[in-house]
Amino acid sequence: CECMSSSEIARVPLAEASVLAQVFEWGESMLVRSTQVNPFFNALLDSPGGVEVENMAVVPINNPNGSSSPLGVLQACNKRTEWVQMLDKPVVTEEDMSVLETLALHVSAALQCAQMLDLSHEAGSRLQIEVYGEVSNNYRNSKTPEPVA
Repeated sequence: CECMSSSEIARVPLAEASVLAQVFEWGESMLVRSTQVNPFFNALLDSPGGVEVENMAVVPINNPNGSSSPLGVLQACNKRTEWVQMLDKPVVTEEDMSVLETLALHVSAALQCAQMLDLSHEAGSRLQIEVYGEVSNNYRNSKTPEPVA
């Protein structure tokens, strides 16, 4: 299994032509059965961690709030199964793309949940500071000796 660590997650410059950039800009999935014939394939940008890519499916991670610009893309590459190659079928299929698109929906939902959790933590911290400040002020005011007449 050729996997990327979290430190290898790539940021692809959109100004450069690549499959990843095209999927991100268009917001539409792309199935690449052979990188040799795909006009958008860029070996420098579309190859995770320098792995030689022969075939891939790339799908956008759409913004769950309905925004037209994706949050990112998911790429699955170099599908290899002996029985698929023996049957002379395409290495990457529409079914593979469908599975990856479903995964992208889950990733999008997870990112939205993480963002909401961050916002709730920020709001909780602000509330905690405000409550602490109010309690502190009340405590100080209750300790202030009253002037004797």
